[in-house]
Amino acid sequence: MNERPADDHFYMRAWESPAVVLPGGLLKHYRHLGIQDDEMMLIIQLLAFRQLEQNRFPTFDQLAERLACDRHEVMQRIQRLVQKGVLQIAQFQDPVSGMTTETYQLEPLFHKWQAFERGQPAVAPTPPGQKSLFTVFEEEFGRPLSPMEYELIQTWLDREGCSEELIIAALKEAVLSGKRSFRYIDRILYEWQRNGIQTPQEAQMHVMRFRERQQRKSGPVNFTFYNWLEEEPSG
Repeated sequence: MNERPADDHFYMRAWESPAVVLPGGLLKHYRHLGIQDDEMMLIIQLLAFRQLEQNRFPTFDQLAERLACDRHEVMQRIQRLVQKGVLQIAQFQDPVSGMTTETYQLEPLFHKWQAFERGQPAVAPTPPGQKSLFTVFEEEFGRPLSPMEYELIQTWLDREGCSEELIIAALKEAVLSGKRSFRYIDRILYEWQRNGIQTPQEAQMHVMRFRERQQRKSGPVNFTFYNWLEEEPSG
């Protein structure tokens, strides 16, 4: 009986504490956007860090502590959201300090939600049994990708307009050349775009023509690869 006033006081203080702004429509329809419950909790925590602490890029450990999971699970949730096209990692310049830092951007989530509200069809998911582009990279590199690596792949797809097939062809070319790195793959795609190459078949012909020219010069003894970073052949 005597504890009731103290409880009431606590409830009053709780409701007076800073709140996280979350649109009710998004909370109602996030499942229709292909977002799972644990992914939505991550989104809510990202909003909380931004709105309450002005922290636009919380660490994996900070998020793991809030979500009661390990940092590997946090990375998996982030990579799924990036893969679904509702989260991006970009550069942010603080208007006060002028410093440039990384930030989690949720604008793609609201664009996708807006499209849903307008009745526009959602992006088709990866067909059952078919590996996603991100899974192909993870298997080839033998490790989970970092958020920045996911963002780079998304940039190839969205901003640079590369097809998944062309990106995989660039990955195979990098592996064949013994240069398994994202910087190397990015350079390959840049060179292919500069030469107007849009399909894996065109890329294959481009590489074959280069190797044929090198064999005519040096003979067929050494199998020559192309060093895409230095724009010169390497043996």
